[in-house]
Amino acid sequence: MVYGRRFRSHRKVFHQNFNMNMVPKYRPVQLKNTRSLLLRLLDTPDAGIMDNLRSSVAGTILEVVYGYNVASADDYFLQTTERSMTAFIEAVQPGKFLVETFPLLQHIPSWFPGAGFKRL
Repeated sequence: MVYGRRFRSHRKVFHQNFNMNMVPKYRPVQLKNTRSLLLRLLDTPDAGIMDNLRSSVAGTILEVVYGYNVASADDYFLQTTERSMTAFIEAVQPGKFLVETFPLLQHIPSWFPGAGFKRL
């Protein structure tokens, strides 16, 4: 995002809604999702704790940021969020792309056969 009027506007809205004075406003959402997490852990002790934690955190973020209440673990938006995070984590792994191993590849023109990675 280019620093300009739009960026300043977004930054202003972000700072108005996410600062130390606003923490008490989000406490009920955090408590509700924490209770939900603990109940899920009691009901399904064999289920993976990391999956439950990830779902709980994602649900809290979706509710705080978008006002969207996640109804269940198979919620469409929750699943979309988790798939996006998985793809992001895989993409930022060191050595994931050949150009990281061979830096010389960054100088190949984008029209060159096999240089499709330059067009991304």
